[in-house]
Amino acid sequence: MPQVAAVYSSTKFGFREPADMALAAGNVWITNQAGNSVTGFGWRSAGHPVVLTGPSYGFAAPGPITTGHDHLWIGNTLANSITEVSATDRSVTRKIADVPTPDSLVLFGKQLWVANAGANSVSAFSVRTGALIRTRHGRGLDHPDALAVSNRRLWVANAAADTVTELDAATGATDATLRARSFGFSRPVSEIASHTRLWVGNEVTGTITEVNTVTGKLVRTLSGGRYRLGGAMGMVLADRKLWVTNTFGNSITEIDAATGKLISVLAGPTYGFDHPVSMTAYRGRIWVANSDASTVTELVTAAVSAVR
Repeated sequence: MPQVAAVYSSTKFGFREPADMALAAGNVWITNQAGNSVTGFGWRSAGHPVVLTGPSYGFAAPGPITTGHDHLWIGNTLANSITEVSATDRSVTRKIADVPTPDSLVLFGKQLWVANAGANSVSAFSVRTGALIRTRHGRGLDHPDALAVSNRRLWVANAAADTVTELDAATGATDATLRARSFGFSRPVSEIASHTRLWVGNEVTGTITEVNTVTGKLVRTLSGGRYRLGGAMGMVLADRKLWVTNTFGNSITEIDAATGKLISVLAGPTYGFDHPVSMTAYRGRIWVANSDASTVTELVTAAVSAVR
């Protein structure tokens, strides 16, 4: 059973409705939607956190974040923009304007893909220059809420259409549309992927759909009271397990990623979960953003605890 290493407070870390999180340059980075800021702290030791804020960053209700090449890309949902920041010296690399309601970001090679929830589209930008490469409209895109890459495909969760659109991650060409009647999607709002699998969190039914990204076929649907799934806003893969935030139930569900079998449900005051919305993981540690409490819970897996 994972152990609680710490619950980090807003007083020291500057959290204000933490929304999304990612790792870069040895730090955990967390967007603060109500604070118009981004907090960073070392993954080994959370001492000396930094808070990126001020007009130079252009943060406006920052939500989604993704990382790569020691850089951060942050979507500003109120400013319809993306801010790129160096994770090493914290300087602003560039700001990308005219991005309608960026709800999700993912990197593929030299492209940054963005889900434009406000325009029912997805766009690809150059990682090197920030220039727009292409925008894809239509093709079943309807309030795209989440993105993931697997098997060189971009998988787009369309919250309003109860579908997932499969695109070629290099070109943006449409390959297929996965529909609710075959896959059980019900307001899909989150995704996580491995090389050959995609997991989709369905907000309305409190279920998770697992898809084989090589064949495009349904693997299984995770559902039932024992999982205690509810509002799967955030998911992460770590230690061969799928971890799911149950935003409505203030808990985390731990699932065997290979079999779909339930391992445990983490709940109770010890964990400090309060509307958990996102997670990131690294080397036996999992960090959970608690939106309502403006805190972050750090968990240590059982394997790492045994070594300690």
